[in-house]
Amino acid sequence: MLSLFETAFKIVLVTSCLIGSLTGGLQAGTRDSLQQQKQDIETRIQQEQNRFREFTQAEEQLIENLDSMDFQLNQAQIRMNEIYRQIKELERNMAAIRSDRQVLAQRIDDRQSYAEKRLTTLYRMHAAGCMNMMGPPDTFFDFLVNRRAMVQVVNADYDLLDRFIRDMARMQILEFRLTEQASVEKKLKQDLAEEIRVKTVASRKKREILKAVRQNKKVSQAALAALEKSARNLDQQITVLEKQAQAVPDPGAFYFRKAA
Repeated sequence: MLSLFETAFKIVLVTSCLIGSLTGGLQAGTRDSLQQQKQDIETRIQQEQNRFREFTQAEEQLIENLDSMDFQLNQAQIRMNEIYRQIKELERNMAAIRSDRQVLAQRIDDRQSYAEKRLTTLYRMHAAGCMNMMGPPDTFFDFLVNRRAMVQVVNADYDLLDRFIRDMARMQILEFRLTEQASVEKKLKQDLAEEIRVKTVASRKKREILKAVRQNKKVSQAALAALEKSARNLDQQITVLEKQAQAVPDPGAFYFRKAA
């Protein structure tokens, strides 16, 4: 009877050992698999961190470039406004000069007409004598005085005409110089407008790139958060398995306690 009991007990003991070994093997295999998964996730976390860092650096560089371009565009727009103001000022000055030239041209025509009439009268006085042209003067001295006065008037007319003509020449030179300056300013305005257009297009493209980089950065950040969460979950599962492995009883110790 005792021999039969011992035999049965040994069978139970062997079965328990096999079950314990199988359970421990399964737990060890699962733990190794989780450890491998954790290593894979840590590798992916490192890769994603590198991608996130690259996106951050690209974002910072794009922002710096855009700030520089915005400053350049602002300065170019300030220059454009100044050139526009100068062109308008030149156009106002040229318009004023043209108006003054028209007035002066009319004064020259009027003065020239007056001077020609007076000069004709003076020639007639000189040629015909005072009795035919000036009426009967009281004395010959009065005739000389009248003729001298007419000479002074004619000289004054031509002096004035000469001054008007010099003024007209100066106005023409000034208008020509203003026209040249306006042409230069308009060329600068055209070149600056093209520069602003090119920089604006480049700025718009960089802003689109920045938008895409920020979107990729958000995706990378979300992926990184998901990977870190998975890593924490694996850590928890590994901890649970380790606790379970420590809680499994030793069949050999149970046998020796029974035998004692």
